[in-house]
Amino acid sequence: MATVRGFIESKLAGFNIELSADELDVLLVDANVNGTDVYSAATALGAKKAIALAIPELFLKADVTEGGYSVKWDKAGITTYYGMLCDELGLPNKLVKTPSIQDRSNYW
Repeated sequence: MATVRGFIESKLAGFNIELSADELDVLLVDANVNGTDVYSAATALGAKKAIALAIPELFLKADVTEGGYSVKWDKAGITTYYGMLCDELGLPNKLVKTPSIQDRSNYW
């Protein structure tokens, strides 16, 4: 069986995202999850919450291009996956701008 840490690493690796050990440790602490626990139904929500906490910060990193080598992420796929996680976990989606209503009656 996979550990929670291994699940998070493999799930993010599917999007070509690699986190340092320190970044992953911070995510696990923020999500209140033990990375050495076996991934199970009981630990699934915590692991998914850790992934959901990581994704908004990923969009702050720039795409890297040097010589013939480039690193880019499937931002549309990541955004869709993040939206699914937020819906499942009941978290606010930080990547979608919420519509707002503004009073423009003074222009009439």
